Amino acid sequence: MSNIAFADVKFEQIEEIANFLIGMGIETSEFEIMAIIEEYEVEGYTEMEFNELIQIMIEKVRKVNEGKAIYDMFQLFDKDGNGYITPEELRSVMLSLGENLSDEVIDEMIDEADMNGDNQIDFFEFVKILSVEDDITLFTINSTQYVTKKEISSF
Repeated sequence: MSNIAFADVKFEQIEEIANFLIGMGIETSEFEIMAIIEEYEVEGYTEMEFNELIQIMIEKVRKVNEGKAIYDMFQLFDKDGNGYITPEELRSVMLSLGENLSDEVIDEMIDEADMNGDNQIDFFEFVKILSVEDDITLFTINSTQYVTKKEISSF
């Protein structure tokens, strides 16, 4: 199966593709595959290489796994599970990482990430600070120290 011709595709073929991908460890469904095919059809394509479909599904899985890792990291900070990181929760995590920071520094870290001014960090603010800083730093502790995403994820 090298090319998938959209006009000729049958549900049995979609099911076969889904089973193949699942066998490779790529969680998917017939509906997800059909959605990808329909998206390509809308863009004017009439067929897709099988390897291209596999690459699309692998990228989908990578994004899901990356999102889960970020959510898991957020939960390390959100000690009470209410969906927000408070200054107290941030201080607790920083202490567990060996960083005894002043209230002023903790407040600066919260202010750096807090976009709506509620003095806490929600999941979307957390994701934003991670995406802005990429893999370099999560928060600036002071002018010479940083806490990296790697350090946080190893916690």
